[in-house]
Amino acid sequence: MLIEVVLAITIFGAVGTAVVLGVRTAHISASLVEDHSIAERLARNQMESVFNQAYKPAESQPVAYDTLAEANACGSSTGYSICAVALELQASDSYEGTVERVVVTVSVEGRAVLVLETLRAN
Repeated sequence: MLIEVVLAITIFGAVGTAVVLGVRTAHISASLVEDHSIAERLARNQMESVFNQAYKPAESQPVAYDTLAEANACGSSTGYSICAVALELQASDSYEGTVERVVVTVSVEGRAVLVLETLRAN
């Protein structure tokens, strides 16, 4: 009888530990998904904002674009920050305009969560 009780307590302890670890993992992954979804929204809005701004000729590389006010508001309270820069590329064909690679980086508490890149032609 004593062995059965000890065995039952051991089994319940193992199951309880597994449940607690599962809940902890779910909580951590939910936090990461939330950070990534907010970062994706901010990056898309920032990219749209860059495309709405006037083209800035490259006096020095890289060219910095104005960041969103909503990112600055997020940055002050939750640790989100945005950096939007553009590097001018040399076209290898007969294209007469300029092409730049726009890179938007969203960071949370100092670590980069999302980097979004695209090309922009003038």
